[in-house]
Amino acid sequence: MRAVESRLQGIEERLRQEGYYGARVTARPDWRPEGNRVDLEIAVTAGPRYRAEFAGRSALSESALKPRLTFPETGSADAFEQEASAHQLEAAYREHGYHFVTVKAHETRDGDVHVIHFAIDEGPRVIVESVTFPGDHSVPAEELAKRIEKKPPGLFRRGRFRPDTLERDVGVV
Repeated sequence: MRAVESRLQGIEERLRQEGYYGARVTARPDWRPEGNRVDLEIAVTAGPRYRAEFAGRSALSESALKPRLTFPETGSADAFEQEASAHQLEAAYREHGYHFVTVKAHETRDGDVHVIHFAIDEGPRVIVESVTFPGDHSVPAEELAKRIEKKPPGLFRRGRFRPDTLERDVGVV
């Protein structure tokens, strides 16, 4: 039965990837004592189809944003999950240095398809020009600099600001 459950879960996941976020696939066994056999009745409920659209996106590709949506995992595209997905999209942008990003979600219909629009305001990319350690330290500034996570600027790249990295570095220092 585990092999059947695994395949049913695979079908459900595939439907969710196709935008049927509320999809449910279940099997109901019907044991037949005569002949000692089991018949399976498989019920597939696809639910409504959804499509996500991203407006205002330029720094990150759609293929980088889609995996951050929570709908396929949770099996829901309600207002709560739309907000959760918006937060996940903001997190993706912050990981790439867009600290001031905002993402707002709203839903419309296109025929039978529910369209979830994500309005993205990327804001400016935050660049870290330098890191200093002012004050009197018992640990030399050079030693502190070795302990923090940083990507040194290159010929065409300055360091990105990431709040999570800053918090981790403050904890280390």
